[in-house]
Amino acid sequence: MTINPILSGVMVMAAVIGCASASAHDLDGLWVNEAGSAVQISVADDGSLSGYYRTELGKPDAASQFALTGWAQGDVVAFSVSFTDYGSITSWSGQLSEDDAGDFIRTLWQHTRDIPEQDEAEDLWRSITAGAATFRRAETPAPNAPQDSPKPR
Repeated sequence: MTINPILSGVMVMAAVIGCASASAHDLDGLWVNEAGSAVQISVADDGSLSGYYRTELGKPDAASQFALTGWAQGDVVAFSVSFTDYGSITSWSGQLSEDDAGDFIRTLWQHTRDIPEQDEAEDLWRSITAGAATFRRAETPAPNAPQDSPKPR
């Protein structure tokens, strides 16, 4: 049996394009991780993400929300948040998946904070921490989520 290489290539491209564009918008919505922090994600047609992040950890007031930006390609997602007044930035990357409990985004994250210049020689590597977080789709508004704010664009 001979397989037409052009037809085979077209079928592979269709499968790749279908996978890459089929689920990016499945990320739209409110997600909450195991620490109670919430992320509101809005996906544009080009795969860029916007939204906000509310943390239940660290120094920020629980009512504070921080802008996020990122990208999605199919089930793959990456986003970053600048905690502006706190001198730190966190970035997450992961993948959208599903289990018996529903949709989730499993991520690895890196957080970096500003170290005063005089302390950089000794403390620079301690400025970076890393870990993992799983975000689940919120069925109800997340703790401290604004009830009357419009969806981010």
